[in-house]
Amino acid sequence: MSPLVSVILPVYNREKTILRALESIENQTHDNLELVIVNDGSTDNTGSIIDEFKKESSVDTHIITHSSNKGANVARNTGIKRSEGDYISFLDSDDEWLPEKIELQLNKFHESVGVVYTGYYVEDRNGRRLGNIPKVRGDIYKKQLMRDHVSPTSCVMVHRKCLNKIGLFNPNLKARQDYEMWIRISKHFDFEYVEEPLTIIHKSPMNRISSDFSKRMEANLSILEIISEEVSSFDEVVKKKIFSKQFQSISLYCYLNERYRAATSWSIKSLRMDKTNMYSFILLILSFLRISPENRILLGVKNKFAEYL
Repeated sequence: MSPLVSVILPVYNREKTILRALESIENQTHDNLELVIVNDGSTDNTGSIIDEFKKESSVDTHIITHSSNKGANVARNTGIKRSEGDYISFLDSDDEWLPEKIELQLNKFHESVGVVYTGYYVEDRNGRRLGNIPKVRGDIYKKQLMRDHVSPTSCVMVHRKCLNKIGLFNPNLKARQDYEMWIRISKHFDFEYVEEPLTIIHKSPMNRISSDFSKRMEANLSILEIISEEVSSFDEVVKKKIFSKQFQSISLYCYLNERYRAATSWSIKSLRMDKTNMYSFILLILSFLRISPENRILLGVKNKFAEYL
């Protein structure tokens, strides 16, 4: 019998996109699926849409409703606790899967592998483009400490043995909970990937409000504290390279949000750790000169840098 895969889908006020996500689950070529939808306090028509889907769908569907909005990762934890499959996949309510996604991921699992992630497309108002191509597999722990190499959460399948070992998503982080979880898993299990883009990540026009920026920056600082503990016994040269890459990622995030002073500061910190870090040197120049990330000449550079977030 084919293995049971539990699909965890948190949703909050996504009446315009939730059906697209649900239909992409129903269209999977692997048919032994359990769908756990966590309605995270939606106040629009989302609840009615998922109720109707459950009535009509052949997928074994369970709906859990939070009385108030608790956030996507708390909702994912709720879904994981309710699920029963040996394999767990995550899908955000505004994303979608191509039909062979689950089947091809399952084919990549073997004894030492705990996570399989896929390539993906990014779709926004400018059309569809290829996302970052998966590049790292096996023991990725030290590479993961430098930056997040794993595709977005909607691309990821995890074996339950990983969660039994390391626990659930960290609800205390304001953002980047997935990255923190992948670090914990990579310490104990190998990662594998399907290079083919099998997930479509839908992005709405960017809304860079200060509260989102603050939450991400707070999470970045928390991640730095976690990494400091992880690398405490590492060789000093390796430590510095890891922190240089981390500071580079924060600088890039600040730059893309047009926080040029902060981007300049983090670039300098990165270069103090590793003077050979070319990306931080380029970011230092761009942020110091306050060259907009939307500058057409720099869009190619911006797309190249995107993998370092």
